[in-house]
Amino acid sequence: RNYRINVNAFSARSLAKFLWSDTWILSIDVSNMNLPDSAGAYLCRALKGNSTLIKYELGGNEFSSKTCKSLAESLEVNGTFSSMNLEGNPLVVDEEGKESFEMLSRSLAKNSGLVFLSLWMCGVGVEGGRALARNIVENTTLVSLEVGYNNFDNSDVMVLRNQLELNRTKRTKKLAKEAENANQARKKEEEHIKSLMEMEKKESEEKWLQEQKIVRANERQLEMERQQEEAALERQKKKQMERAVRLEEARVQEKLKKSKKGKKGKKGKK
Repeated sequence: RNYRINVNAFSARSLAKFLWSDTWILSIDVSNMNLPDSAGAYLCRALKGNSTLIKYELGGNEFSSKTCKSLAESLEVNGTFSSMNLEGNPLVVDEEGKESFEMLSRSLAKNSGLVFLSLWMCGVGVEGGRALARNIVENTTLVSLEVGYNNFDNSDVMVLRNQLELNRTKRTKKLAKEAENANQARKKEEEHIKSLMEMEKKESEEKWLQEQKIVRANERQLEMERQQEEAALERQKKKQMERAVRLEEARVQEKLKKSKKGKKGKKGKK
């Protein structure tokens, strides 16, 4: 997602149109391609519509006042772009360049995303350095600013250095706070997951106990039915035995009666 792309004055405009709505590329490097100021203006204007790109390597070209003006307008509305390298570009060569760099300086006071900016050897001059120092005190995110070989006044350099140090301190605290919040969020999420697991375990145990309760109730019911069936069979056997005994007794009685009648008949013949 980081690309070194060979472009010229014409294809740079096409690249800028593509970047306006692109959501994939994170970094573009078109440094040292001798691109004209208009190409830089196109590329910087793309930052107005792009919210994914975070880094531009634009050093070693011929970018000047148009690029500064376009970048200033974009930085006022783009809060996600974080790294810009403009080293070796003749940003300020005339009065128009001074005015455009003044706009760029003012945009830094409003921007909340840029972290790194290289203006090394860009011919900014004393007035540009003063404008940069005047506006940088309103910036809270820039932590690295390269301004070597620009003929800045030492007092302005000191203002820039102090503000960058202040921003670095704020950034360190902010990152530490974000890390702490992330850690707390992670712990909270872990506790939530643990709670859900414990709840699921409890529900599972309760479900198992309920199932076992049903199983035991079914077993008791089956045992009761078995005992009832056995008792019924036992009663049936007892009745059958009693009936058999009665039948046997009746048969014996009947046999005895017949035997007695037989004896009486013999006595009568005599």
